[in-house]
Amino acid sequence: MIATIESQLTVMEPYVQWGFAGFCFVIFTVLMFVIVWLVGKLLTILKETNIVIAGNTSAISAVHSTADDTKNLMSDIRDQLLTRPCLMDGARQREIARRAAGALEHVAEQAAGALDQVAKGAAEALLLKKGRE
Repeated sequence: MIATIESQLTVMEPYVQWGFAGFCFVIFTVLMFVIVWLVGKLLTILKETNIVIAGNTSAISAVHSTADDTKNLMSDIRDQLLTRPCLMDGARQREIARRAAGALEHVAEQAAGALDQVAKGAAEALLLKKGRE
């Protein structure tokens, strides 16, 4: 079987061109349906996202108002506490001051003792060093 040039189908034949055009139309139609479906899904997601954003905005507004109210309440309590006199009597204040002074003296005595031990250790180290020389 020898085929002649006249019997072969070429790309320029009308049947091939109509087949290619039909295939392109089918692919174009399928792609358009996919694009429309994706845009519909995107719009649904955007609506749900807007609902979430609205909920978060209202929650943040509620937290802001609560924080503002708390700040105002704390400021009022502070002002009220500053205007009230001290409820401790003089004897109680003197007792607290005496205990604080005693605690400070105790800490000072411990610090002095520690310094004395450090000084003794340094002196002994110097004597040992001089003795070796």
